[in-house]
Amino acid sequence: MPPTRRSFCLAAVLAAGASVIGGARAAPVASPDYRITKVRFFPRPGHAAEMKGGKFVGSLTSATNDFQDLAEITEPPAEGTWTELTVPAGRLRAYRFVKYQARNDVWADAAEIEFYAGDRKLAGVPFGTTGSGEAANDPKRAFDGDTNTFFRGTGGFNQYVGLDLGPGAQVAPPAFSVAQGAYPKAQAVTITSTTPGARILYSVDGQGRPGLDEKGRPVGGGAAWYDNKPIPVAKSAILQAVAVKQGLADSTTAIAAYRIGAGSNTAARERAQFHIGNSLTDTVHPWMETLAASGGHRIRYYRFTIPGAPTDWLWDHPGSGFGESNYAQAFLARAPLTDLITQPFAGHGRSIDNEADYSGRFFDLARAHSPGLQMWLYVQWPASDWSRDNWANGFAD
Repeated sequence: MPPTRRSFCLAAVLAAGASVIGGARAAPVASPDYRITKVRFFPRPGHAAEMKGGKFVGSLTSATNDFQDLAEITEPPAEGTWTELTVPAGRLRAYRFVKYQARNDVWADAAEIEFYAGDRKLAGVPFGTTGSGEAANDPKRAFDGDTNTFFRGTGGFNQYVGLDLGPGAQVAPPAFSVAQGAYPKAQAVTITSTTPGARILYSVDGQGRPGLDEKGRPVGGGAAWYDNKPIPVAKSAILQAVAVKQGLADSTTAIAAYRIGAGSNTAARERAQFHIGNSLTDTVHPWMETLAASGGHRIRYYRFTIPGAPTDWLWDHPGSGFGESNYAQAFLARAPLTDLITQPFAGHGRSIDNEADYSGRFFDLARAHSPGLQMWLYVQWPASDWSRDNWANGFAD
C-alpha cells in the first residue's frame, strides 16, 4: 500500500523528536536539570564538630581535580540530625562530579550526604579517598540512606567522599573532524557534539578554556560561539572547544594541536606512557597529549593514581584508586611501553630514599616487559623558603 500524506506527516513528527498521543503532538521531553541547589548531610555520631570548615564542591572533569565551591560548613552542625545548606545564586551550576571535601585535619567522617537539583535528589556512583582497607572506608556508606552507617577517610589530609553523577548529567565533549597532528597544508575543521541542543564554544589561540561568565557571555582565550562552519587552520594552532546546554554540566574541554607547514609531513611517532602518582598526576594527560601532537607525536596514555598517595602506598595497594590499578598486569598487557613516569610524594613522612626505592620498583617491573623503557620523575616544586624544605636540601622529610 503506498504511503499516504498522513503517514508522511507522522514520520516528520517523529523525526522531530516529539511523541504522538491520541493523534496530538506532544512536546519533546526536556533534559533533566542537574544544577545543584542544595546539600543535606548527617554527621557521623560524635564527629559533627569536625565537619565545620568542610565544604561541598563540584567538578566537570574528574573525581580528583578542578573542583569549584558550592557551599561551606561555617558552623559546627548539630549532632544526630540533618543539616541543609542552600547553594548561593552565584554558584548555581551543574557538575558531573560532586563531593564533600573535609578540612585538612580530619578524616571526612560522614553518615549521609545528599545533593539536590531543585526537589530532586541526585543519584550516582560513589567515590572517595581510598586505601585504608577499613569497612568504613567504603564510599557507598555515605549514600546508602542509613544514618547508622558512615564513611571514614584514610587520614587527616585531603579526605573526601562524593558522587559521579554519570554521563547523562554532562554534555558530550565536542569532536573535531580533523585529528590533531602535523599536516603539510592548511586544514578545515568542523566541530560537533552528540548532545541534542548543545551549543559549542571554541577558541583557536590556546589561551584558556572557553566557557561562559555569569551572564552567559563567552570568556576564555578569545572564545566565540561556533556557527557550524568549517574553521580554517592555516598555521600552527591549538584549537579548544566546550559544549554547553542549560541544566547540564558543561562538557570537558576538547583540545587539538595542529602543526601546519614545512617539516610537518614527518610520519608521526607513537609513545606509550604509564603514569604512577596522585592527584597532580591526573592533571598531566590533556596538556601532554596536545604538546606531543604539536610535534608530530602520538601518545598512548595509561595511569594508576590514588589521590594523596606516596609511591609505596601505590605499590602496596593494587586494585584501588583510578586507572590501570592492577599495574603488574597492565605493564604486561600494555607493553611495549616507552615511558614510565612516577610522582614522588614530599609528604606523609616519606623520605627521598623511600620514594626513589618504590619508583625504582615500578621501573624494574615495567622494564621486564618493555626493555627500552625510559624512566621519568614528575617532581613537585620545592617550598619558596628552601631553608624549611627538607626535600630541597636533600634530607628526609
